[in-house]
Amino acid sequence: MVMKRNAMRTNLRQSILKSFGRYIAIATIIALGAGLFTGLLMTKTDMVATGQQFMDQQNMYDIRAVSNYGWSPEYVEKFAAMDEVEDAEGVIWMDLIAQTASQEEAVYRFYSLPQTISKVALRSGRMPENAGECLADGFNWEDSLLGQTVTISTENDEDSLDSLVEKTFTIVGCVATPLYMDRNRGTTTVGSGTLENYYYVLEDAFDVDYYTEIALTIPGSYAIYSDRYNDALDDTIDAIKPEAEKFAQERFENLKQDAEEEYQDGYQEYLDGKKEYEDGKAEAEQELADAEQELKDAEQEIQDTYDQLIYAGKQIEAGQKQIEDALGQLSSARAEANQQIEAAKPKLEAMRQELDTQYAALQPNYEMAVAAGIRIMPSKLLEVEGRRHFLTERFDRKGENKIHVQTLAAINPLAESYEDLFKTARKINVAKSEIIALFRQTVFNFLAGNTDDHNKNFSFTMGRDGVWHLAPAYDLTFTWRSPQSEYPHCLSLRGRTDGKDILKELSDFARDEGIP
Repeated sequence: MVMKRNAMRTNLRQSILKSFGRYIAIATIIALGAGLFTGLLMTKTDMVATGQQFMDQQNMYDIRAVSNYGWSPEYVEKFAAMDEVEDAEGVIWMDLIAQTASQEEAVYRFYSLPQTISKVALRSGRMPENAGECLADGFNWEDSLLGQTVTISTENDEDSLDSLVEKTFTIVGCVATPLYMDRNRGTTTVGSGTLENYYYVLEDAFDVDYYTEIALTIPGSYAIYSDRYNDALDDTIDAIKPEAEKFAQERFENLKQDAEEEYQDGYQEYLDGKKEYEDGKAEAEQELADAEQELKDAEQEIQDTYDQLIYAGKQIEAGQKQIEDALGQLSSARAEANQQIEAAKPKLEAMRQELDTQYAALQPNYEMAVAAGIRIMPSKLLEVEGRRHFLTERFDRKGENKIHVQTLAAINPLAESYEDLFKTARKINVAKSEIIALFRQTVFNFLAGNTDDHNKNFSFTMGRDGVWHLAPAYDLTFTWRSPQSEYPHCLSLRGRTDGKDILKELSDFARDEGIP
């Protein structure tokens, strides 16, 4: 038995020595495979640890509190005061069409620069020092962007442009953020629907009085992707959700009250203007009636003189002298009558101009709509040769380019109610913010008495990106005796076409349409 083992060892040794190079190659392959396998096993652990370290350093948020109406600053303190929340910070962000000298026009997300939660890490350059400077993505972009200018496109909607203090920003630094740990930048309702990248600006660069969302962190230290962390998040959300919903409703009620106060102020201004117009109109009509009576008196005087001439003609046989006297009287009367007519003409023209001025008082109806938050193209009164004309800028043109526009009647010829209008808007995927704006216009039409609300007086525009938008309001016609108008609305609301005591129907309609 011992001799067989010795013989096997001898044969094994001789086999190895005869093909020593092959033996070394096989041993090397086995070693490399084992090393690669060990490295792959450790890769996930190392990547998770690296991500954990970066998110901890930058204090990445745990929960985002989002509301359809945004959050006023005092709600940051209310969230921070909750026992289940460690810290809270308000965040402003806005999706805007912009471009730089080296990049084509695209949609970017502009964030307010955070101070405590989800902080950015500076990779090159410096932090912004004023509202005209910004930070760019240091993960996807090169440092060559430093010093370039980011220009906000005029293709953005008017509300977005009005929400910015600056329209151009200088890139002064490149950063990394825990919000984006890969190359995907997300989606948007603006433009093509895809976010190209992000920028960070100082909070002072936004001209708004609310935060888009509030970032929250929870107490304790947790490993990312762990069941313990997920359970802690679920518990925290369940605990703060009732209070957060109460905050959101409170925010809605505050905004609603502000809007109602603005409407009441605008409506009172409208009533004052209407009364002034009616008083002036009555006075002008009386002056016009007096002038017409003067004309009638002058015409009657001419007729009387002419009758005298006829009578004198019948008495011609009585003597030429009487005829010449009568002709002289007629000539004198005609001259006097003509003088009275010529004297009355400037007065009549002045009265007509006064009426033009009174009719121009309809302009406050448009100004009231603007005060109520209705988006309307700029308008003005133009005086030509003493007559006033109401002018408004077209929204279907931009420079020499024509914007594609379709009325509700063209898209849905059978539309005969506000329910049909909103159904059509949703069917063509109009953004929710514009659905809310359309509801604001609906409320205005009923409360301000705009009964000229047929299906050709609502339009939608489409940009080059193929996205439908609500067109600015137009033809907001002043209706006499509103809101208790005798004239019915063209489009019905919940089966009604009158505007009297309509607030309940408007509220029910908002609920049915999901208007917050």
